[in-house]
Amino acid sequence: MSKIVFCNIAGMKYYRGITDEDKPSKGGKYVKETGMAYECYNFQPCNHFCYGYFQHVGRQLDLQRVESNSKTIKVLHNITVIWVASRKIVGLYDNADLFRYLQSFSEPLFDENHVDWEYWAKAREEDVYLIPFEERNFEVPSASRIGTGKGMGQAPIWYADTEWARTTFLPQVEEYLTLVREKYPNPYLTARRINQKIHSSDLSNSELWTKADELLESGQNLSALEIYNHLVFNSNDPYESCLARYKRGIVLEKLLMYDEAIGSYKRTLYEYDQLDEESKSKATGMDLNCYDKLARVYFVMQEYTLAYSLWKKLFYKESDIPRKTEALYNMMRVCKSAEAWDNLKELLEAYEDLQTDNFADEVERIKKILKAKLESFSKKQ
Repeated sequence: MSKIVFCNIAGMKYYRGITDEDKPSKGGKYVKETGMAYECYNFQPCNHFCYGYFQHVGRQLDLQRVESNSKTIKVLHNITVIWVASRKIVGLYDNADLFRYLQSFSEPLFDENHVDWEYWAKAREEDVYLIPFEERNFEVPSASRIGTGKGMGQAPIWYADTEWARTTFLPQVEEYLTLVREKYPNPYLTARRINQKIHSSDLSNSELWTKADELLESGQNLSALEIYNHLVFNSNDPYESCLARYKRGIVLEKLLMYDEAIGSYKRTLYEYDQLDEESKSKATGMDLNCYDKLARVYFVMQEYTLAYSLWKKLFYKESDIPRKTEALYNMMRVCKSAEAWDNLKELLEAYEDLQTDNFADEVERIKKILKAKLESFSKKQ
């Protein structure tokens, strides 16, 4: 039997973001007062993983209750995490990573009002299962009703490590989960789907460009992607093919498919380098845009060295002061996240040399953070 933990979360239908049709409920005081639940994206794949959050007092889990020899281990692998709302099992992560300390990443594409997201568990999208709302009928018992150790208590996580759980309850759960795995895989985008092209069209390439851009602007990303995929391989103009590849990267990034977006942006840069001078004049700035977008994706993925090098390249190649300043500020964000304080000092000096007010408030906050860190280091010495 695999290691199992139960985590209590607010109730939702899909856990792919808060919408008018899917709002969190019964998630405690915070959810009731704000209407927000950070578990709202627990079943939204992001670069082929789902990231699971539950509200927990403190910033540390007792992993020794899952595996007794894990006193110093920061993450346990191959754990089955069962998500529970209103005492009913709503879904699960198989083969999940369960972290001792709360993890985080920044992603504004999830929700423009919330950039920073936290999680306790992580699983590949193909190992994630969500039970349809109307079919959630397997109840996890309440310890307050049938006795200590015999169900979930007030804590948001139950380790199910009692003798009763191991011998009486978990075998029932395992049997139920077998059915869940057969019937309720969480939907996600496959490679076949994102490479799909329009079958045929009576529209000219010019008309297809207009339609694809309109679809992209309106958020109909998959429909736009099908046209861009078509244009990549069915345009006789190398510039148009390169531009379609770039637009394809934009759509993949919006779909939170970062590995594929990186591949598309890199291919765009390769094709850009092959363009003749006339075509490059039409594609002015495409290479710099690719640097910027690649850096953003790497930053979200916490590949800080790659993100920094690309924004640095953009900083030196860009002549437009606002964009140059933005690249510099993004380099500061990387240094802050990577705690590269010496590099940050140099970037602040470079900002002063630009003599601009762009990002002035943001840079001022960075200065305060650096000052606090340097004072802290000084006190320790």
